[in-house]
Amino acid sequence: MELGRFEEAEAVFREMLEGDDSQQALGNRSLGLMNMYLGRYEEAREQLRQAAVLHRTVGSALSEMRNRLYLASALFATDSLDAARDQVDAAVELAHAASVAPSWLANIGKVQARNGLLEGAEEVLQAAEGRLDESIQGDRASVTLLEGEVALARGEPEAAVEHFRTAHALRENASALESLAYGLYRSGDLDAALGLYLELLDQPELGWEAQDFWILSHVHVAEIYEELGDLPKAREYYEALLRIWADGDPDLVLLQEVRE
Repeated sequence: MELGRFEEAEAVFREMLEGDDSQQALGNRSLGLMNMYLGRYEEAREQLRQAAVLHRTVGSALSEMRNRLYLASALFATDSLDAARDQVDAAVELAHAASVAPSWLANIGKVQARNGLLEGAEEVLQAAEGRLDESIQGDRASVTLLEGEVALARGEPEAAVEHFRTAHALRENASALESLAYGLYRSGDLDAALGLYLELLDQPELGWEAQDFWILSHVHVAEIYEELGDLPKAREYYEALLRIWADGDPDLVLLQEVRE
């Protein structure tokens, strides 16, 4: 799904809904992620629920886990907190049942840590550490990143930044870059955070776990510019998000805040 070609992408995804259960599941997931990107969370929630049910039908625990985590993010975005926590719990249960790799556990733990579910994130970190293969660099990166997210949720931004620097050095992907930028922002190093956020926004991340964090980075960049006293640049990034969410749900809390 390329940035700005959503009508073409939607047509392809809807064709997938005519296929077998696996194709329908992927079509619903893709539509759900596209709608989340566009701020249409109400529609996305139903599509992600359908994807989760279909992936359960075909016995794909990992795919169902991912769908439930996406759904949790969509529910957190609309302040449906109890429902979001239920989906996170379901994702954790599936992750344990499928014995997924630390990278998948890190995705869950990051969502937990960012949404105030510290105890759950700590438990997921413990599970990730138990599955860590020191010979696999990606495993080390994932566990270290989650250590940073847990430290940040505990109110230890300096310690978190050190973990994030190590995780990013081990694996330079969008998730690690966003965590490092966020950690620097929370630690008060605005200039360093801004540079990394701008780097992140220069490479759109659509269709996977990094997508929601990429979207929210527009707000963090705007907030940083506000703190630095550059209101025109802050407005530029708020307006960039408003353009993406031009057809977003009118009751979306973040959308209302940005418009204000």
